[in-house]
Formats: sequence, C-alpha cells, structure tokens
Amino acid sequence: MNFSKQNVLIVEDDIETLEIMTEVFEAIFSKVYQAKDGYEAIENFQKNKIDVILCDINIPKLKGLDVVNNIRKANKDVVIIMVSAYSDSETLLKAFNSFIQGYIVKPITSDKVNNILEK
Repeated sequence: MNFSKQNVLIVEDDIETLEIMTEVFEAIFSKVYQAKDGYEAIENFQKNKIDVILCDINIPKLKGLDVVNNIRKANKDVVIIMVSAYSDSETLLKAFNSFIQGYIVKPITSDKVNNILEK
C-alpha cells in the first residue's frame, strides 16, 4: 500500500523512541508530525491534516486512551494504532473499545504498522 500521500502523527514521550519512529516513518509517509504528550497530540491533530495516528498509551498530561477518545469525537475515520510496552488484557480491551484499528506491543517496527494499515 502506498502511504506517500498520507500524514502520520506519532505520539510518544520517550525522545529516543520518537526520533527513531520519526526517521523510520519519514520514508513511508508524506509528512510526520510529533507529539510528546496528550495535549500536544490533540493540538497537532486539530492544526494539521492527519491520516494515521500512532499513539503510546502511557504519555504525560493526557493518557493515550483519553487522546483517542477526544479525537474520535471529532473524527471517526482517522486510523489510530495504539502502541504500548504492555499487553495486558484490560488495557487491550479499553483500547479496542475506543475504536482503534490496531494495537502494537513495543518494540514497534514498520512491518508491524504496515500489517495493520494493510488490513
């Protein structure tokens, strides 16, 4: 699938991980936006045309699931993939109840993201 005309928002509070993800996804997407906390993610989403969101669950100021629920109120079509180091069933259930398209357990790879986006 060709994502070269789509924009992605990466929401990740770990700077090193954010930089690596940005570098990887710049080769795939037209534009990569970054956010280090929940409020910055919502602001970025409101100001830019975002097609795909990769959002960590545990981020400062506003948790990832709260970010997703806020964005879903404004846009039901944007593709949202949750990212987490955790794979417990309670977190997974809450994530899927927020109408996300996928859930990736870290470490994240472009192949994992591609598989979800292809579906």
